[in-house]
Amino acid sequence: MDIVYWVALALLVIMMVPATAYYGAYVFTGQVYPRMMAVRFCRWAVMIVLATFNIAILKHILLTIFAWL
Repeated sequence: MDIVYWVALALLVIMMVPATAYYGAYVFTGQVYPRMMAVRFCRWAVMIVLATFNIAILKHILLTIFAWL
């Protein structure tokens, strides 16, 4: 399960670096396109966090079921 967390962390960093860069471009230029790109990358990052959380819950459910058997 640790590999899932490491992969999720790597994907989260990969998504948040361009989001931060695009948000910085939006702050300095005021254009709408960099803001839209920053929001897209942030939404992907949120999706990665939620998927990792769901995988962790599923792991605990499966371990509980197997412990009952």
